[in-house]
Amino acid sequence: MLSATSDMYLIEPTISTTKMKNSLIILFTVCFFFSSAAASAQGKQKPKVKAVTTVPANVVPANELMPFDKFFKKTMKITPGEFTVYQDDSKYFLEIPASALNTDLLVIGEIIRGYSQSVAQSSGIVRFIKATGNNLNVTREVYKEALSPDFNQGMESLVQKSNLIPVSFVLPVEAAGKTKGSYIIDVTRQLMEGGDLFSFKDVSDLSNSDAARSGVQQVKVGEKGVVFTVLRTQTQPGNNVNGNKAVDRAIALMLNLSIQRLPDAQMKVREADVRVGFGTVNYNDFGKNPYGVRNVKVITKWNLEVKAADRKKYAAGELVEPLKPISIFIDPVTPAPFVPAIKKAIQQWNTALETAGFKNALVVMNTAKDNWLSAGKLLIEWGSPGQGLPTNVVTDPRTGEILAAKMDVGDNLINDLLPSYFAKCAFIDPRIKKDLYHPEVRKEILEWKVATALGELLGMIPNLHGSAAYSPKQLRSGAWLKTHSFTSSITDDTEFNYVLQPGDQVDVADLLPHVSSYDKMAVGWAYRVFSEPAAEKKALASLKSTDAELLFLEENKNDPFTRKGDLSDDQLEASELGMKNVERYYLQVEQMTAAMKDKDEDWTNFKILSNAFQKSYQLYTDNVVSYIGGISTRPMLKDYNDVPVIYTSKKDQKSAMALLNTWFFNGPPVWIQSKQMNLLNSESEAIKMGRSTQDALRKFITPEVLNNLIKAEYALGKDAYTVSDLFADLDRYVFKDFDTTLPFNEYIMLMQNNFVYDLTDAAVKNTNITGGLTDASEVLHMYFIRTMAHVGEMGEKHQDPRVRERYKMMKQKIERDINQKPN
Repeated sequence: MLSATSDMYLIEPTISTTKMKNSLIILFTVCFFFSSAAASAQGKQKPKVKAVTTVPANVVPANELMPFDKFFKKTMKITPGEFTVYQDDSKYFLEIPASALNTDLLVIGEIIRGYSQSVAQSSGIVRFIKATGNNLNVTREVYKEALSPDFNQGMESLVQKSNLIPVSFVLPVEAAGKTKGSYIIDVTRQLMEGGDLFSFKDVSDLSNSDAARSGVQQVKVGEKGVVFTVLRTQTQPGNNVNGNKAVDRAIALMLNLSIQRLPDAQMKVREADVRVGFGTVNYNDFGKNPYGVRNVKVITKWNLEVKAADRKKYAAGELVEPLKPISIFIDPVTPAPFVPAIKKAIQQWNTALETAGFKNALVVMNTAKDNWLSAGKLLIEWGSPGQGLPTNVVTDPRTGEILAAKMDVGDNLINDLLPSYFAKCAFIDPRIKKDLYHPEVRKEILEWKVATALGELLGMIPNLHGSAAYSPKQLRSGAWLKTHSFTSSITDDTEFNYVLQPGDQVDVADLLPHVSSYDKMAVGWAYRVFSEPAAEKKALASLKSTDAELLFLEENKNDPFTRKGDLSDDQLEASELGMKNVERYYLQVEQMTAAMKDKDEDWTNFKILSNAFQKSYQLYTDNVVSYIGGISTRPMLKDYNDVPVIYTSKKDQKSAMALLNTWFFNGPPVWIQSKQMNLLNSESEAIKMGRSTQDALRKFITPEVLNNLIKAEYALGKDAYTVSDLFADLDRYVFKDFDTTLPFNEYIMLMQNNFVYDLTDAAVKNTNITGGLTDASEVLHMYFIRTMAHVGEMGEKHQDPRVRERYKMMKQKIERDINQKPN
């Protein structure tokens, strides 16, 4: 038997004493024999010296974790903090404390200098989890399931067990940290070359960084985090252009790469509501329904909370400062004249957030310290190299909390909008008539664009119905504009108030949009701290879809009132008013530019502004075109809206076609034919207008428009503008009712020719009849057959031989193309 004592096993005496003695005598004899033989052999050989191997002090067996004292060198530079950094010459190590393991960490990579100013697509929440061996698993949290406290509390453990979060990548552990349970990882490659932690895969200029020409410029400690400022350099191969030798191009970008610990407490979520437009995150909630699961959408927003000491004041309706306001950092390199404009835009939203019960919710930090992108910060960077105003938001996928955000502004954004402002507002604003780049106008445009972007960075999505909230009459009233602006939401991004006419008494300060009624209502609901969840819905109970000023609609290409560039609740009247200004001032451009400060000796301003007027002409006609087949889809909600679809009226669509006939279908108006513009451009206004006319006509015969007209006829009957009405108007305005006695100029013949070819493509060449005809394709096919019969008649009967010949050629070409169509 074996008896275990500590780490040794003892043999118990169970055999007899006599037998034991005999056994011992035999054993002693055998051992003596072998020991004598061994001694004899050793006497004949030289004694061997046992080799001794010296192990370096800092070498640890492969399967063991290096202790901190063997890792650390006295020559290392230490940056202490939540995540202590150890720099060993050109290598950088990061200490992950035990308290940060398996907790939410915010990782952000942003380009702060260079041609691009993107935020890394990898920015977001990660977790470091100790893995087998000397590794840390890194997971990017994806939250698809949750459990609200309403029902099914017992399912929480089941939901957690069912969620298997995949490992995104693995980081080797270099050594144990200085504090117990902490680990040290090598982040050199992550910083210099672009590994998995700070990934800019969508930025080609960071696809192949050269470590020899890259390096960490600075290491800074922030609130519960650390940021590395890194220079990355690479060479992009050149391309051969027109036979010229390719020249490689060196590219350098400066980055801020940060890692930060997030608070354990999470923001209280606010469920999305179709009546208010905010970005959302969604997940399946097992606690909202006692018998199943419900998909829940919660809005994206910053976490504004009430201080404990202010709760009574807040409940009584008194404005209070939030526990932690949103810190806004304005880039120190922003030109000084533009800083006040940016601050005015911020103040517009501070005023709007008072509807949520908060004052000074947005605080401009007057310091360059800590001005990198991290939790609780909103950066306004200067020097955007491209057009537009890029924005980036980093959101907590668990709650929708906006953790950090940034926008990039610059001169290009402002300068690109000045010509459009001139074309629409110069007759009201004398400043820009004297100087196209007037500094005050530029500042006002910047304020408007920054305010628009701030709406997005507060979590809102564009309300493209905002510009359709008011009537043309209201938009021409100086008193109305002073109070309401010309759009109910600055997020609509409609540029300028083009319905204004000479003589309208309007202050130049009201020519640009500002934060308005819908914006205040939206942030008031989103950011107010309610006493109970039910109060969130009650706060919106008074909203009605018939209240155009507070109506939210997203962009819909079939809806004439959610288009970018639309204006007023009557776009036909608005477009007519805008067109009057084009007609009134287009031929005066040469005279106006000659009177400007720089005299425009090289015709630069003349070309820029002439193009701006032409683009305005195109915008107004496009808005009218959108009426044909227009459908507006509205959210259905009890006591809010019972009409899911609104069709554009027959009267409005008939009026739209009549307007297009005046502007489009008979050739360019005399007043838009500028001799000087024709000399400076490679193509005339007639050619440009012919192309625009073809685009409009092509849109009328798309399946979307035809299907919308068919739906309207089913819903409204004789009150609808039908497919038959559309075809009758096309016959009337495009083909002039196929009148064999009317003379056709070159513009009209080209328009008819192009339309018939497009009709052929839509009705025959691009239709798979063997697959079955839809309602839209069937009616279009019938119209095509009828039109071709008319074309044949015109080729035989028109009184002008030249016109007859054109129609004959048209028919022959179409028949040949149809016959050549592959089966």
